[in-house]
Amino acid sequence: MIRQERTVKQAVAGLQRFLELAPAAAGTCEERDLPENIRILISALRLEQQRLKAIRSEVETLRRLLPICMYCKKIRDDDGDWNKLERAVSAYGIYFSHTICPDCLAENHPEADGCRLHLLEQGSRY
Repeated sequence: MIRQERTVKQAVAGLQRFLELAPAAAGTCEERDLPENIRILISALRLEQQRLKAIRSEVETLRRLLPICMYCKKIRDDDGDWNKLERAVSAYGIYFSHTICPDCLAENHPEADGCRLHLLEQGSRY
């Protein structure tokens, strides 16, 4: 796709350069003055360029999606394997620092409620 996109860009650039140079060589030249087959080619190349731009935009959007299991939060990699979130994301140079939020601390460790209050009083984000 990239090679095709580059070829289309080169063709459009070449035609635009032709349109820029043609007036100096032949007096004046506008797109409507060109032979019909050249105008059709220019139009087709512009449409193809727009189509490839839309495809590239869609690919960029899809590249940012991360397939994650809605139950266990494992992430599917490009090979179709499922990995723990921490391992999968570390492949992108992102690492986790595990901690516990106040809600989970209260739910999973109710005995630590006094500790939680003490940390909050000290302004800790734990």
